[in-house]
Amino acid sequence: NALRVQYKDRGELTRSNVYEIMDSNAPESERKEVWQLFLAEIEKSAPRLNEIMDEMILLRNEVATTVGLPNYAVHGLHVIEYSVGLDKIKEALQAIKTTMRPLITRAVALQAKRLGKEVTELQPWDMANKTRLALPEEVEPLQPLKDKVQSADETAEDGVPAGKEILDVAQALFARIHPELAAAYSAIIAANHADILRRPTKSSGIAAACFHRHSDMDAAGLPPFLFLNHNPDADQIASVVRVLMHESGHGVQGQRLIEQHQTPGEHRLSETRTELAEITSITVEELTTAHFDVLLAEEGDQKRAYMELRQRTIYEMAFSGALIDFEIWMYEHAGHDAKTRKEKYAAIMKEYGFHPEHWSEDMTGNDWQVVPHLFTNPSYFATYLLARIVAMQFGYQYKE
Repeated sequence: NALRVQYKDRGELTRSNVYEIMDSNAPESERKEVWQLFLAEIEKSAPRLNEIMDEMILLRNEVATTVGLPNYAVHGLHVIEYSVGLDKIKEALQAIKTTMRPLITRAVALQAKRLGKEVTELQPWDMANKTRLALPEEVEPLQPLKDKVQSADETAEDGVPAGKEILDVAQALFARIHPELAAAYSAIIAANHADILRRPTKSSGIAAACFHRHSDMDAAGLPPFLFLNHNPDADQIASVVRVLMHESGHGVQGQRLIEQHQTPGEHRLSETRTELAEITSITVEELTTAHFDVLLAEEGDQKRAYMELRQRTIYEMAFSGALIDFEIWMYEHAGHDAKTRKEKYAAIMKEYGFHPEHWSEDMTGNDWQVVPHLFTNPSYFATYLLARIVAMQFGYQYKE
């Protein structure tokens, strides 16, 4: 989150700003220059981050062996209360690799065609971080909330949170999905428990926090707090679904738990098992795709939004699988050096179809180091992957 690059008149760019440019219809020369600056900054930090990862692997494996487990790849699944073991995860990864690689190959070919290139001409800045897909200059990105952006310097007045118009759109989407979810979301907004606009000093990332209940202060419990970076002026439809609705889904789940399960005198966090929490929020994403008419007036734009999101979903599922594979390898091969780790990461990306054959490991370098979950939330991508599979099945049934 501390990574910054300076780029011409745009000034200082955060990681999120860089990804916005990679996702846009900016000229290729600009995307290339920004990506190379970004990669150079990653490489500056790489030695220290490799040292941190080396230490984490040793310490986490020590924790695992202390409780009788072979390594942290196994222990991490216990920490997040995952319902299946490592053997099943590896079986699932093999199935995903077999199933998803042809889809990724097709998606990479589609991305090349969209940009008027051959696959052998694709560059990292055409599909940065595996899931950021550049647009041709003549194609305008879909920005359904662009006219609703408020200044990040604006402060809440009279109990109205900055970005209220954006929150109102989320409210309308929840109302279309189910009235009880809309009511739970209303409770969060009524409490002014939402900070959604981006500011220079605000770290990139998203979160929905639940509170301990204080029965002597509030018989109903405190609604969850939504803390996210949402900039619809720059982000595309994916930001509305993957950021705004996803994290709001966590908040709604927390509020529903407060309403349904807490009784006076009880002090507890309104939380649930990690994998179930992600299933809930990613299901909210999937259900949102059935109501794109709330966001986009033109039917053609609605169809385009759905197809663009589906293409991104293919990339995200395969990328999650690749990161799980990479993480398992790191903990099962403790003691490896930074060069071997970098080479293995590139090799795994090729196995999943992300890196065309003409890419070397130096073309994306140590870009795994900008994935904070690998440092702070090991094993969490297994949760995302399972949740996406379950949520997609639920979403298809919902649309039928």
